[in-house]
Amino acid sequence: MNNRWKIVEYYIYTRTKQEDFVLKQVEVLIDAPEKAKKLCHILSGHKGAFDLAKGRYIVDGKSIIGVCTMDLSKPLTLTIHEEDDTVMEEIREFVVKGR
Repeated sequence: MNNRWKIVEYYIYTRTKQEDFVLKQVEVLIDAPEKAKKLCHILSGHKGAFDLAKGRYIVDGKSIIGVCTMDLSKPLTLTIHEEDDTVMEEIREFVVKGR
């Protein structure tokens, strides 16, 4: 039972450390499989975590399979778990204007 608590404590500690990063959220439109591939390639070049969400579904933004399972005809919410702002300039073509 002691080991079990250590695992839970480690999980809580690592989650807390990850949440220290600045979160940014933008709406992105990926309306073609080629765009999904390009976005995944861009995000894979960064260390941070990227989540794509629509409603209650969330997938890893670096996973081409995960991204292709989403409804690509509507804008998705991209959550960026990274302090580096260069990713925002690289994904500029995907960001939905006026939202």
